[in-house]
Amino acid sequence: RRVCARTPEDAIRFVGQTLELMGKRDFRLVPGTDSVDARITNCLKTWSCEDPAPKRVKPIPVQVLHAAQRIASANGSLAMCASARLMWTGFFFLGRPGEYCAARSGNKYFRLSDVQLLNHGHNLDLWSTPEETLRRSTDAHLNFSD
Repeated sequence: RRVCARTPEDAIRFVGQTLELMGKRDFRLVPGTDSVDARITNCLKTWSCEDPAPKRVKPIPVQVLHAAQRIASANGSLAMCASARLMWTGFFFLGRPGEYCAARSGNKYFRLSDVQLLNHGHNLDLWSTPEETLRRSTDAHLNFSD
């Protein structure tokens, strides 16, 4: 796995926060303040300048999904309908809601707590409902949470 600019920053933050949880001083911070030591800040800034941001892939336009759904519905083929549903599932469940759905924040993935499954209008508890009942759910809802 490639080490990117943010990887060392995350590691340093993790170590500092762990030390703080153990009752020790967070070595990143200037004593008596909440500001990160300038030497660490400059080092991390230099690393981020050397490591370019990833090239973003534009999401598929929603119009394409609507067209695929219309074509699949008109055709009536089970395979085409399943493919259209998989496209919608991938679009929402695997995407970042802020990028694809115009939510307030673009860098949060859906979590399990954001998913709601229903079986004929009855809300299913994702943690305690047997797998077989979850598979028979009739509706799935995604909730945008902060």
